[in-house]
Amino acid sequence: EEHGGVLDLNACSLDVECARRLSLVLEASKLDRLILSNNEIGDPGVVYLAPSLTNNLHLHRLVLMGNSIGDDGVAALSSALIANRHLRHLDLHDNLITEAGAQSVARLLRYTHHLEELKLGSNAIGDAGVRICAAAIRKNHRGKLATLGLSSNNITDVGARKLKQLVEVHEHTITGMELGFNPIKDERIKDDIKAACVKNKKHSALKSWKHDSKKKRAKGGGADDVAKLT
Repeated sequence: EEHGGVLDLNACSLDVECARRLSLVLEASKLDRLILSNNEIGDPGVVYLAPSLTNNLHLHRLVLMGNSIGDDGVAALSSALIANRHLRHLDLHDNLITEAGAQSVARLLRYTHHLEELKLGSNAIGDAGVRICAAAIRKNHRGKLATLGLSSNNITDVGARKLKQLVEVHEHTITGMELGFNPIKDERIKDDIKAACVKNKKHSALKSWKHDSKKKRAKGGGADDVAKLT
């Protein structure tokens, strides 16, 4: 696509060989979104795709949900995406990622400065995986992660408390978190997480407004509007 576009291959029975062929053209493509959900590419297919993602300059959204991707596949994917400065949304929902795979995801979360949304629902990272990922996000002071999907991951109150601590820190940008269908018994923790996300969203909007106001003043415009609002 000359000006970007969408390649939607949802539920097309794609296998490892299809992933290999797609990798041959993906790096040079100008696709904005690639949807490969509900196929059969597995770990071997992701290993083929991963290198073509490292230097892709246009892809903003990658959907790999429902592909039987396990820890080896997510390790290859995370290593490739660390160097990618353009991908904003990554969907790994409904795969086979465990605590071991969460370590690879954590490495990506520690070093990427561009990823805004990560969907990891319906995997099995558990409390240990949450702890690892939360620590990585906390250390990434330039990260832009806003939405984190963690539904159906065997997360208990222990992991939920780690997430509560994470979202309550203002310098981080998380404004949305999915935690449904986890064995979290203390509803107050989920309420606190939701409240912290709302507070972070307001804080992020305020920072964005201040940034835009500074740009207007620097350009010599918008002074009257700024005066009214202040």
